[in-house]
Amino acid sequence: MRIGILAALREEFLPLVSHLEDVREGEAARRPVVHGRLGAQEVTLIASGVGKVNAAMAAQILIDRYAVSALYLTGVAGGVAPGLRPGDVVVADEVLQHDVDSTALGFAPGEIPFADRWIFPTDERLRARLLGAVEAVTGKPPLVGRIVSGDRFVADREEVLRLREQFRAAAVEMEGGALGQVAWANGIPFAVLRTVSDTADGEAPRDFTAFLAETAERAARILVRAIAG
Repeated sequence: MRIGILAALREEFLPLVSHLEDVREGEAARRPVVHGRLGAQEVTLIASGVGKVNAAMAAQILIDRYAVSALYLTGVAGGVAPGLRPGDVVVADEVLQHDVDSTALGFAPGEIPFADRWIFPTDERLRARLLGAVEAVTGKPPLVGRIVSGDRFVADREEVLRLREQFRAAAVEMEGGALGQVAWANGIPFAVLRTVSDTADGEAPRDFTAFLAETAERAARILVRAIAG
């Protein structure tokens, strides 16, 4: 059994690579791919690139080319739920794409037109492993909630309020909803772990840059703990 791990940014990808044993490097669709072990578990990491299309391509590569049996997405996100601060951890119970908008045709905000599903639940078993790992690494439980995705960096307080009220979002990023759709279509269990780099408001660009390395490293340590035990 091989587990696939996606991280969008180099800063999110490299901390994971540093924990691997028996490292073998490769490339797929112009994306860095690294194979190795976390404890006894065989894993394949891919640096997907930012955004929903990149995440979807990377997820399908892991499924088709490397025959992974589960998918984890890790990295940073903007905090949307009240009280979240940089460094806090959010584990998704479900994901969706907040920027899908066919409301003019009578669909709900975020609903994928004519699709069987548009809200994608994460796997209960994988999620439980993440919850235990978060507490072991940080000493406190994470927030469990809905993570929403869209192809734009959210840095506006009004948008944060909209995501909170319209979608009940706990955090916002740019990949999870797409990965969830691909995983669901292929029947592959998946989980999403995010550490908060900013609060998706007017200070988000500055906070994102300042906290990226620190929060990405924390996410990597949690994921390693969840997979390797």
